[in-house]
Amino acid sequence: MTSEGRGILSPVRLPVPPLQRRVGEDDFEYTSPARRRAFANALQAPFLDRMLGLFGRILLVKKLCVVLGLSALASMTAWAGEFTGYLSDQKCAVSGAKAKTAAEWIQPKAFENCVKSCVKAGEAVVFVTEDNKILKIEGSSMDKVMPAIGHKVKVSGKVDGGKLTVDSISTLPM
Repeated sequence: MTSEGRGILSPVRLPVPPLQRRVGEDDFEYTSPARRRAFANALQAPFLDRMLGLFGRILLVKKLCVVLGLSALASMTAWAGEFTGYLSDQKCAVSGAKAKTAAEWIQPKAFENCVKSCVKAGEAVVFVTEDNKILKIEGSSMDKVMPAIGHKVKVSGKVDGGKLTVDSISTLPM
């Protein structure tokens, strides 16, 4: 009995695209990968695997790796701009790091005196953004930063690798 009369149990045969011949020549015509993929998408994913084979899948993975690598590289580059936050000492900033915003743990009346005494005791000066991210201050920027420690500030500069290089700084009311 032929398989055509068996109904649901008959094997499914997917159509295989015919190889295209150039008119009047014995060699085959080149079919672009985009055209092959479009045809394979029309006939479902297993066919795509057969069409592209291992080589095609390796190329897709390589492209994905390149895209991910470039996006990771772009996220690590320095970004410049204006930042609003607080100049604090590292000890106080780390102790308040669990808060969602810097305004939750900074008490304006005591903040300036606390920061100045901690910096005098040897703590490092850090910049705390309004969303409570801690950035270290670049050593070359310390002269610009020291008069404004313990204050809310607006800084223009560049962040590179978690370090802030200050171009200009202005104090803001708490």
